[in-house]
Amino acid sequence: MAGMNDNLVLVIIGIVLLVMVLLLRRMTAGKRGQRITLDVDTSVHSGLATKRAPKAPEPVATAEPEPAKEAAPAPAPAPAPIPAPAKSKTADTLTLIKGIGPKIADLLQREGITQFSQIAGWTEADLAAIDAKLGNFAGRPTRDQWIEQAKLLSSGDDKAFEAKFGALGGR
Repeated sequence: MAGMNDNLVLVIIGIVLLVMVLLLRRMTAGKRGQRITLDVDTSVHSGLATKRAPKAPEPVATAEPEPAKEAAPAPAPAPAPIPAPAKSKTADTLTLIKGIGPKIADLLQREGITQFSQIAGWTEADLAAIDAKLGNFAGRPTRDQWIEQAKLLSSGDDKAFEAKFGALGGR
């Protein structure tokens, strides 16, 4: 009687494994759009069943017409060049603008921006080009109103600047 129970347990385990494999096969075939073939041996060593699962036929690749080639997308327009510094003027202290610290001032100088008048003349394209280069500081030129600050500083209107943005400190 014990031998028969052992055989029954093995048959049940085999059936459970077969069901799991078939479920896995169905799930992966649906996700990838391809059929997976498995060669499963369903034989039980007791001699009760010695049947091998039939192999599924290999999928035949059908020749699909190549998709029509679309025209390559137009490259994104290059950012507008940032106005070059005027040769006759000396560099301004860009850190007087609220929101420009030493790191941003260095970055701006490497980009050729050394004067308030350059920042005051930025267009939206110039602003976007600089903002893209600011990394963690992106958004500061707009948020801190650099263009407006630069306009007041380049015009020499320190009182208007201090009234709107606070004390200058160092000018």
